[in-house]
Amino acid sequence: MIEVEVKIKLKDLNEFKKKLLELGVKRLGEWFEEDIYFKHPSVDFKATDEALRLRRVDGKINLTYKGPKISSNSKTREEIDVEVVDFNTVRLLFEKLRFQVLTRVAKKREVYLFEEIKISLDKVEDLGDFAEFEILIEYERHVKEAEEKVFNLLRRLGFNKSNSVTLSYLELILHKINSN
Repeated sequence: MIEVEVKIKLKDLNEFKKKLLELGVKRLGEWFEEDIYFKHPSVDFKATDEALRLRRVDGKINLTYKGPKISSNSKTREEIDVEVVDFNTVRLLFEKLRFQVLTRVAKKREVYLFEEIKISLDKVEDLGDFAEFEILIEYERHVKEAEEKVFNLLRRLGFNKSNSVTLSYLELILHKINSN
């Protein structure tokens, strides 16, 4: 699958939530997510713009490969996601294969749905509040159409393309670590 995603930094999470509810979004739930990102032993994922993530959410564990970005307008990339059984065993397996833990990203996430757009309101540890707008598509030829749907919703909420953040939470945290 291809994930078409646009992220914006929020100044006021509660005010933004009110705008969403005025549109009639459907609330899907709220939970805590813990992500561990791995560093490959022989490939520089930063240079190739890839990521390998192990995520834990309410007892559900997923291993996700994220490919290089394929659009300059959004954070659009191939995503391969596999559910796994045991977080600690998978982490140990990757460490035995000489992968190193790069960093941890933790967030409280509240998820909504507007038409086919999933909207995640995230309180990210050490980064602040964000909104992510995501559409999953099967074919790269549909990227521009999906981006337009997301940017139309952003405009309805009082934002535009220039408000979008094209860096991932991983990139934002690593940038913050490296600038300290």
